[in-house]
Amino acid sequence: MSNSPPVPPKTAWISRVWTTAQPILVQESIVILQSVMKGGAILLSRLETRSGQLQLPAPSPESSYLLKAQPWFQTLGAKWWQLMSWLRGKLPPAWQAKLTEMGLTIIFMGVLLIFLWSGPSQAPATSPASKTRPSPTLSPPPSQTTVLVKPRPAPTPYLPVPSPSSPPELAPTSESMDSTDTQEVNLRPVAAPETRDDQISEIPAESVLPTALGDVAVPAESLPPIEAELGASKSPAEIEDIPVVPMLSPEEAALADARNQFLGITNQYQPGLVEDLALDQNTGAARFTLNPAWYALTSQAQDGLAQDLWQRSHQLEFSQVLITDTSGRMLVRSPIIGQKPVIVHRVASVP
Repeated sequence: MSNSPPVPPKTAWISRVWTTAQPILVQESIVILQSVMKGGAILLSRLETRSGQLQLPAPSPESSYLLKAQPWFQTLGAKWWQLMSWLRGKLPPAWQAKLTEMGLTIIFMGVLLIFLWSGPSQAPATSPASKTRPSPTLSPPPSQTTVLVKPRPAPTPYLPVPSPSSPPELAPTSESMDSTDTQEVNLRPVAAPETRDDQISEIPAESVLPTALGDVAVPAESLPPIEAELGASKSPAEIEDIPVVPMLSPEEAALADARNQFLGITNQYQPGLVEDLALDQNTGAARFTLNPAWYALTSQAQDGLAQDLWQRSHQLEFSQVLITDTSGRMLVRSPIIGQKPVIVHRVASVP
């Protein structure tokens, strides 16, 4: 075996650096501390010099109270720490090593704060019971004197009837209007006569109401023909002959509307083409019976009529559409594929 030199550990250079730098760090630390001490001594001497020159104000009453209470606080603090030491001595040895007098003080302060925060002192103050207010006494309203006013009768409108002998009034001409404009017209308001309520009963009715029309001679030509406007009176027999339109149910009204739509479509191609039309909402069937005028239509008109009837039937929820002639011969059938009905017979059969 060859004697090889021991390999130094990897951390050996750290120890060498520390051995070299330690004396330097110690020397520099001593110099820094001496400088700090000298600076502190100079600052202290200056503060002492200034404090001798300053005149301190007289102590206020509050500060005097604090100075008087300072010994009491010191005594209380000493008693508190003695109590904490006694409590710490009563704890198990394991707890004594973990807790100090300061730790016990912090625990007590925390418990006290929690108690004060969650105690009854933080509960919301209950609102005092609302005092019942005495209901105000409503005094009866003062008696009021009711005054009855007798209504005045409305005057009957009176239309003057021109007499036949009086000449008709002529429209004013431009010359008469010019002469009228040049004249001065002085109008003076006329005060209406005042009548009291107690005088109404004393005025006779003849003086208030105008003269009856029966006393005035009115020509027959000026009266409007009342019978011509109202028409001659009808006899009871004629009134009984007036047909009464019965009220339709919703289903009957729907069928009547569908019938009108179908007849409107067929009349566009040939008026009176439909001989019979049967609609059944329960089975959804619509049966059209066409007269021989169907065969007189062109092929284009037959295709359009069949397509329109088939589409409108399905829109009105009639799924079964049957179109025949008066002999029962089928003219159009529903498509098997697609949406276009198939016309079976376009021309009348030869006998």
